[in-house]
Amino acid sequence: MVNDDFQEYVKQLVTKHRDERIYPFQYEGKKYWLKQPEKLKGIWLLLKPHPKNLLKMNYILY
Repeated sequence: MVNDDFQEYVKQLVTKHRDERIYPFQYEGKKYWLKQPEKLKGIWLLLKPHPKNLLKMNYILY
């Protein structure tokens, strides 16, 4: 289970790195990747209409 400190740290990273699709970070000696939905433009809006749903399927913590 994820503790409150980790959740708060990740919230700060989301705010600080909101324009980055993938951001690697370490927490208590473990490596994680913050993955956020793509911000689509142009033709990609038609080709990938639901980036948040795709992100949910790709959610993995190591």
